[in-house]
Amino acid sequence: MRRFLFWFGAFAAVVTVLAIAGFGYVAYVGRGLDTGAKQYADQVVNAATARWDSEELLRQASPNLLKSSSAEQVRDLFGMFAMLGPLQENRGCEGQTTTMVSVTGQGSVTGRYACSVRYQKSEATVQL
Repeated sequence: MRRFLFWFGAFAAVVTVLAIAGFGYVAYVGRGLDTGAKQYADQVVNAATARWDSEELLRQASPNLLKSSSAEQVRDLFGMFAMLGPLQENRGCEGQTTTMVSVTGQGSVTGRYACSVRYQKSEATVQL
């Protein structure tokens, strides 16, 4: 019985250390993802809304956007938004990325960002 408790305790200690190390690694990598994703969000907003270029957005779109919206729908939306005028100032994007890993080992990274911008005729918040 004593031997069993020893090995069970050793196993539990190893699992605990590995879990703490894993969470620490994810937190460390997550900060880098947030920085890169924020820069990417700023670049996409600047490129796509400077002159309301729907083709620029479609070039940089995620597969999920391309599945859920047709190019024609994106062009129609950009046609409506063009009444705001060209981009005057991007005050920066705020948000975060989320990393998900399933028990099968498959993972995904998603990000949600809100960008405060000023156009020629109005101010807006662009959500990515």
